[in-house]
Amino acid sequence: EAPYYTDLWPQSGGSELQPQLTIRFSETIHLGTGEIAVYRQSDNQMVDRLSGGNVRLSGNMAIISLNSPLADDTRYYVEVTSGMFLDGAGQGFGGIRGPWTWSFRTMDQTAPQLVDKRPQGSGASLSPWLNMTFSEPVQWGTGDVIIHETANGSVAGQARVSGGTITDGGFGYLNG
Repeated sequence: EAPYYTDLWPQSGGSELQPQLTIRFSETIHLGTGEIAVYRQSDNQMVDRLSGGNVRLSGNMAIISLNSPLADDTRYYVEVTSGMFLDGAGQGFGGIRGPWTWSFRTMDQTAPQLVDKRPQGSGASLSPWLNMTFSEPVQWGTGDVIIHETANGSVAGQARVSGGTITDGGFGYLNG
């Protein structure tokens, strides 16, 4: 019987940006010929092409090193050509094709950035609303939003924050 995979890593979410891809096989394997490709799932763009030089074998395990780090908070999938791995009898691994078998998401390691705030500048209208727009969805933590006087830095107002979610569009409400 040809070798088949029994475990693929990483799977699901929270993977490192420079993960080692690991395939556990049903038996001891040897390197054949072929390639391993990593694709960004959102547009099916190949982001890394790996050859035998990226593979370290240990019994029934293939540990594959990427050529470069992956983008954070991004879903990827991996394809392996048939014959890339062989068993002792020369039977080839059937391969992995398409985005459904081996996919994972990298960790979000980039902090959200404040991209817009309103009101701002002198002469801004007095309103009970402070609008803050972030570069990605965020959640309120616990702490204070403090408003300072421009002229002397004294505290003009303060709102205690405790939980809440900012929606996908980057907008949410803070009552305080």
